[in-house]
Amino acid sequence: MKLGDFNWHIEAERQDDFWLDPQAGPGNSPALVGRTFPGKSGRWVSEPIPIEEGNAYIFSALVRSQLNSAQGRLELVFLDSEGKEISVSPSRTIFWYHNWARYKAVGVAPKGAKNAILRFIVWGPEGNSSGNAMISQINFGRSVDIKVEFDAKGNVIIYPAKGEAKLSFSGVQGNFPLKIKWRIVDFNLNQIAEKETSTSSRELKIPLPQLEPGYYILQIEASGEGIIANDEEISFGVINPLPKDFNRKESPICLDAGMSWSYAPDEKRLDLACYLCEIAGIGFLRDRLSWGEVEKEEGKYDWGKYKQAAKAQARHNMTVYQIFHDCPAWQA
Repeated sequence: MKLGDFNWHIEAERQDDFWLDPQAGPGNSPALVGRTFPGKSGRWVSEPIPIEEGNAYIFSALVRSQLNSAQGRLELVFLDSEGKEISVSPSRTIFWYHNWARYKAVGVAPKGAKNAILRFIVWGPEGNSSGNAMISQINFGRSVDIKVEFDAKGNVIIYPAKGEAKLSFSGVQGNFPLKIKWRIVDFNLNQIAEKETSTSSRELKIPLPQLEPGYYILQIEASGEGIIANDEEISFGVINPLPKDFNRKESPICLDAGMSWSYAPDEKRLDLACYLCEIAGIGFLRDRLSWGEVEKEEGKYDWGKYKQAAKAQARHNMTVYQIFHDCPAWQA
């Protein structure tokens, strides 16, 4: 089946759950549809597309989701000369209900890459997963990959500091000139600042203006002659410093953080989560533990990620309310 510039085929156990609807897309345009079924997955896959290693490519499409307890995503897959997968660049996850919205997968073709394929995947876990998702108005071509980093830890600036964002560009060759547009919007999407500039460098630093405490989004667009424009956005916050005499252990607030399950065993993420609690004035946490995981055999303990989380919490002087959620099989 053909949609856009490419031929597509179905890879699924339940092939009837995937079809081309000639009028389901915006403005009665055609769309590829994928329906979920409990415990099953499937995907639309494009024909191989010739590419050049070292260049950045973008696969974008309008997506409409009507998924219930199911998920989906776009994937840009790079293949070698024998058709073997070298790398996969995914989009953000498609889930729940929303109208047409732009999704994208961006990646730099690695060494040895000769072709790319585009994939649209939907899957449902066992249980009550259902619904469908569809894609339309597909676009693919050369682009630029954008990475954004803040100098403020955890992307949280402590007022009155200003902060700085560093942009890194890859997938364009040599001194390829790029046009950069950036702007800052607040929680209500009111524009706070904007600027346009050009650069042939692969890095660009953006000094942020002094902002009042609040939630903000930095939006960036990079474009150039002969490539498809790419955009990124990253959220950040500005908070007031805690009073010098503030005692976190006197605060009535306890955060249900679940750090052992959410961040361990990644030491950097654990430390960052604890740091964010610390600068927010939180001294009490609720964490979880699987008894069946740490004592699979009676009397034999393996604390693993739970010990890592406890050490990180202790380094940041957190008081933890620890609970467990299950019992080991030998206890039943």
